Amino acid sequence: MGILTRTFPMTQKTIESFQTAYKDGSMESLSKALHRQFGETLKECVDVTKVNSLLAAILLYIEGKPDGKAAWLENKFTGYSKENPANGKYIGISQIDVQSAAYALFIEYRNAALTDDEIAFLKQAIGTTKATQLYDKIKTAKKQASPSDWLATNAATLLQDGLFNSMPFNMVVGQIYFGQCLDKHAGLASRYDQAYFAYNQGINTKFPLTTNTDALLSAKVSSNGKSYVLKSVGLHSPFWFLESLF
Repeated sequence: MGILTRTFPMTQKTIESFQTAYKDGSMESLSKALHRQFGETLKECVDVTKVNSLLAAILLYIEGKPDGKAAWLENKFTGYSKENPANGKYIGISQIDVQSAAYALFIEYRNAALTDDEIAFLKQAIGTTKATQLYDKIKTAKKQASPSDWLATNAATLLQDGLFNSMPFNMVVGQIYFGQCLDKHAGLASRYDQAYFAYNQGINTKFPLTTNTDALLSAKVSSNGKSYVLKSVGLHSPFWFLESLF
């Protein structure tokens, strides 16, 4: 999860909006704005989640700008109110919902991967009292028939509050989830295309057996997922600008 072992891009195919942003300089400007505004927190976050910082930054670029590039270029963290969450139910810089956040935290705990460093980060992000309450809910969820569903219901207030009001909490939960996508779908072959696809479509999505990214793009899978692959590992991925920053 912490080392890049595959050369970018993973396909020579591209998506028009990212090609335009690459060529007109806005992708470079936005990448620098991302680093300026969120770089320090992201680096602290990946130190505890052990997700590769460049892979994490690419995800952040794709997910973290619901109000468009202008807000980032003005160095503002905007667009995340309870009344108007970006993209409906998906919240904040990680564009993650309560259900996925509950799943990520429970699976991390179940796999004995919710480390002391991650717990300390959560306490820093939302305060010791709320983090302790959430951790107690996570432990209780283990005894339930459908643990992550139970946690999403019974810790909804804590999760929503954290996702809406704490950028570090939103970021670390998103990176925990992304790390699990990498573990489950990237594998020894470093199929980052599949990991990004899974983050967009859901970690438990089923993939056809493919040998490379182009084969995945040709398969009968979600068109939204394919667009996400092109944004993350395509010819005009923000990789080219973020690699010097992360």
